[in-house]
Amino acid sequence: MEINKESLKTVSLSIDTVSKIFFYENRVFRAIYPEYISHVHQLINSNFLNKLVELGYFPKTWISDIEIDGFPLVLEHERIPYWNYPYEWSFEMLKEAALFVVKINKIANQFDLELQDPHPFNVVFNMNKPQYIDFGSFVIKQNPEWSGFSEYFNYFYIPLYFWSRGYSTIARNIFLMASVPTDNEYFKCRYSLGSLFGKRMLVLTYKIYSLIKKVSLSSEKNIKLKVRNKLKLFVALLIKKIFAKLFSVENLEKNLKNLKYSAETSMWSEYHNDIDISKDERFLRITTLLNQFTDAHSLLELASNHGKFASYLYDNSHIKHIIATDYDQTSIDIMYLNNEKRKGILPLLFDMIRTNGRIEDQAIYRRLKCDVVVALAVTHHLILSQSIPIEYILNTLSQLTNKYIMVEFMPLGLYSGSENNTPALPSFYTLDWFKENFKNYFDLLHNEQLEINRHLFIGRIKVLQLEN
Repeated sequence: MEINKESLKTVSLSIDTVSKIFFYENRVFRAIYPEYISHVHQLINSNFLNKLVELGYFPKTWISDIEIDGFPLVLEHERIPYWNYPYEWSFEMLKEAALFVVKINKIANQFDLELQDPHPFNVVFNMNKPQYIDFGSFVIKQNPEWSGFSEYFNYFYIPLYFWSRGYSTIARNIFLMASVPTDNEYFKCRYSLGSLFGKRMLVLTYKIYSLIKKVSLSSEKNIKLKVRNKLKLFVALLIKKIFAKLFSVENLEKNLKNLKYSAETSMWSEYHNDIDISKDERFLRITTLLNQFTDAHSLLELASNHGKFASYLYDNSHIKHIIATDYDQTSIDIMYLNNEKRKGILPLLFDMIRTNGRIEDQAIYRRLKCDVVVALAVTHHLILSQSIPIEYILNTLSQLTNKYIMVEFMPLGLYSGSENNTPALPSFYTLDWFKENFKNYFDLLHNEQLEINRHLFIGRIKVLQLEN
């Protein structure tokens, strides 16, 4: 079956020299350029790809019956739902992805292959497990040294190092800007105490470090080709022999495992510490109402905190896939570690008001849309503390759901347990005001008061909204 190229969609930016990715309806195709046909057949016939697929490390892949003009071979991949990017991961997720890529490279080495492009954007979390997705990264291994070492170091180790030192914003911005600190910048930051001996000494130390690193990561073959002077060649080979282990994959892997993130205490990091979802009447009632939506199979929870409710829903409802989001990175780390065995939960960093992303990335509203969106105890903070317009909030929620919405309104606003100490409310902030605005975006199915300051609204996305 031949598909017209005009019917196909592709990614906005790709530097893959082996293939071109196309999307058609709900299918993913990888069209192979003519000059790489032999290489691709070699990969497929080597059993390497089968091993990765069997381990769950790479999407199921097969030779497609689809024909695309200009490409003699087309592969088809199993589609990964809920696509995500590194700037949406927590520290522990990025660390897991980093160690996972080393594991992929070790398997590739068993087949005389290696990863030439090992950066985090070639990894996607398929729910709570990472998968490698760049078929074009697998190349014939030419030297004992890993040709992708520097790129791996720059895009995995450096962000994790900064994060472990408490600079989480720098770490995440590396992915948002697609730009890592230079070797010189990283060196000056890591060894900042060297500046105590003067700028010249720091510059000299960096030059020595840079030379040792360059030589250590070069193959003996390349060193012998570039260094003709016998004395310099002897020194270069001696440097490589002494420092090769320092810049080895094994040492880097060990250093990665030792990196720790000291969880920051934020305003919300301990919010769910004392909550037992299984004994909380409010959460039990919401679960009962949710289970009435038998045609819903996926759920996106906003402001999940530690993900306790998401975990409870996964164990006590018919929902098969749950994306649990929060803008607090400590909470996402806790959520990720606590749900290691729940294969259908995907924790992600996401601020529904101030979204992050790169211009070439697919919008989150296209990637993470679910059958149900749940937003509990969050609208009052946005409206009263941050002055976010109700229209913006409800429109955002409507873009994230395929079918249903469950959102709480807090009639007493920033109520802290005592009506006498509750801040005064704006005159517009009433239950009727929220209901009328809610009905502009959703068909109201049900609403009820769960607690003194929790009123639940349940709706279905309007047909007009769904079409938009």
